[in-house]
Amino acid sequence: MRNTLIISESHYGTAKRAADIIALILGNSRSVDVSKVPLEINKYKNIVLVFGFYGYNTGKKLKEYLVLEKNNMVTKNVAIIGVGLSCKDITKYAESIENCIGKKAEFVDFVQGELRIDKLTEEDKIILMDFFKKTNMKFEDMGNFDKKKAIELASRLARILNKPEQEMEREELINEINKFITSHNTCTLSTGSGNFIRNTPIEHIYYKNNFYFISEGGFKFKGLLQNSNVCIAIFNNYTSMSNLKGLQVSGKGMLIPYLSEEYIEGMSFKGIKMETLNNIPINMNLIKVVPEQFEFLNTDFKNKGFDSKQYYFA
Repeated sequence: MRNTLIISESHYGTAKRAADIIALILGNSRSVDVSKVPLEINKYKNIVLVFGFYGYNTGKKLKEYLVLEKNNMVTKNVAIIGVGLSCKDITKYAESIENCIGKKAEFVDFVQGELRIDKLTEEDKIILMDFFKKTNMKFEDMGNFDKKKAIELASRLARILNKPEQEMEREELINEINKFITSHNTCTLSTGSGNFIRNTPIEHIYYKNNFYFISEGGFKFKGLLQNSNVCIAIFNNYTSMSNLKGLQVSGKGMLIPYLSEEYIEGMSFKGIKMETLNNIPINMNLIKVVPEQFEFLNTDFKNKGFDSKQYYFA
């Protein structure tokens, strides 16, 4: 994954909150105030600029910094995130920043912020009262920071900024994925709904490109019966940062009807005979997971000239 520097200009902390959330979800990131940007930014491939709307002074320090770093910014992947009470001015503010860096940003979006008058300095009250008056807006407490939107935005941004630069061919990648899956017989299966989540270590069966799990029952079904979205993780023991192998699989989970044709086929593939099932005093349940997305981290890929993390969408 490429390193990301997140630079924020935050007057009362809301833009910084958004920046810190983005840093956590992007990974390989550092979040800093515009006044504390490291001198050496060549270590970062991605730059995310987060600023709070501040009337006529919106992004002032950020733009001053970007003008000085214009030559360096041209080679970066740049995202622009505005935090304010209304999204209507994000395009205007983003364009003013793009003019400073001499290129179009790869990503522009907005997060709902908040205004709390009792937190303002007297100087800021005067500035904002003047701005609100000229824009025919009432000067009062407004908005609530939209944490959920910041998280959702960060997830979308991660897909863009962390996209592999050197991608494997689909056939080669799925072959590597299948080989890794079949070289293991145990994974973790995560199910959940609402505030409930369960992560179960369990033996997996990989058959016809789907996962199957045999289970006597348990709390994993509390999540599965209410929410078909599941996640699987398979991984090697950690030895060093140069030897990492781990697979995350997102997909749809379902309970295969007892004694259905698919149930019998899945059990037979595992080597379990119907006679055995008939002789035990309980029902053995069969869970099926249809993969939708694979995220495979494998440092061996670097030796082949590819990014260590690859994505496969089924």
